[in-house]
Amino acid sequence: MSYTSKYMLKTTLVYYIVIVEILILLGLICHLRDFNKMKYDSNLLYINRIPKLTHYFKPHAHPYWEIVLYTHGTGETTVGQVTTKFKPGTIICMPPNLLQEEKSDSGYRNIHLLIKHFDAWESAPVIHTETGHPIYKIAELLCDAFLFSGGKDVLVNHLFGAFMQYLYSWQTSDIHDADIKGLQKAIIDNLHNPEFSVIELLDSLNLSLDHTRRLFIKKTGQTPMQFLIAARMIKAKELLIQGKSAKETAISVGLIDPAYFSRIFTKTHGLSPITFKRAINSK
Repeated sequence: MSYTSKYMLKTTLVYYIVIVEILILLGLICHLRDFNKMKYDSNLLYINRIPKLTHYFKPHAHPYWEIVLYTHGTGETTVGQVTTKFKPGTIICMPPNLLQEEKSDSGYRNIHLLIKHFDAWESAPVIHTETGHPIYKIAELLCDAFLFSGGKDVLVNHLFGAFMQYLYSWQTSDIHDADIKGLQKAIIDNLHNPEFSVIELLDSLNLSLDHTRRLFIKKTGQTPMQFLIAARMIKAKELLIQGKSAKETAISVGLIDPAYFSRIFTKTHGLSPITFKRAINSK
């Protein structure tokens, strides 16, 4: 046997040993006895990486779902009419037949899959996690296994199955709670700031406005802006009860226009700030 053949055999053995170790960790090794009975899952059509930093990918569409896991760089992806900011750890599920476009000043890389069937829980789900999450480890191994075997390998089945299980787990999980709670805290911390902007906050956190707005409504029943106004009015009521004047209260909750403050307070509480203060003092 030539040196090249020995090297290729050794590389192949190492490759399979690593895959089997991962399967053991995933609890999938119990299925190995059924390898000979299994058939290739044709739901996975293709998987590959963008190996070099890319700054722009022109508009294009696929007849199937594309799942993109961003591994490096930041930028924006537009799917149909929705633009989403991405960073390492962002996973975007792109529906069939919608134009997709990617832009990045810094350059980006990703792992992307084409799959036939995907029971999405939103029109175009976006997941924010970390590149250290197991789904990224599985995607890397799945890509290697698919390219090594041409996709017709039962190990590909197991890895793809594990990948999809993780993907579907976000449908009912609280994976976005940390983002929403962090956003709520940032809003509360800026009640006093007249220059505070929800849009600028989302941009600084690298969060998609439309997607985060939908998640925020789902979790709180309000848009981020409605949450900000409600929080300011609750604080304003507390300050008036404590003896602050209407003008002092308006400034303390970041509303430097007294007329606007009075209008919002009246709409929220049913009384103007001055009338509310008189009612408190008369008790």
